[in-house]
Amino acid sequence: MLKRIALLLPLLSGPVWAQMPEEEVLAAQMAYQQASRSADAAQARLEEVRQAKSLAEARLADAQTELRRQEKELGEAAASAERATRQLQAVEQRLREAWRRKEGVAR
Repeated sequence: MLKRIALLLPLLSGPVWAQMPEEEVLAAQMAYQQASRSADAAQARLEEVRQAKSLAEARLADAQTELRRQEKELGEAAASAERATRQLQAVEQRLREAWRRKEGVAR
C-alpha cells in the first residue's frame, strides 16, 4: 500500500508543480499591478505637491511685491505726514506770534 502511494505521489505532484508557475505568474502580476498603482499614486501626489509649491511660490512673489509697494507707500505717507507736521508747527508759531503782537498792541 505504501508502495502504491509512493508511486502515485510523483504523478500527482506533476499537476501541482505545473500550477505553481501559473500561480507564481499570477502573484507576480498582482504584485506588479499593486506596485504600479502605488507608483501612479506617488507620481500623482508628487505632481500635486509640485503644483502646490509653484502656487505658493507665486503667492510669495506676489506678496513680496505687495510688501515692497506697501513699504514704499508707507515711506511716502510718513514723509508726507512729517511735512504736514512741520508745516502745522510753522503755522502754529506764526499764529502765536500774531496773537502776541495783537495782544501787545491792544494793551
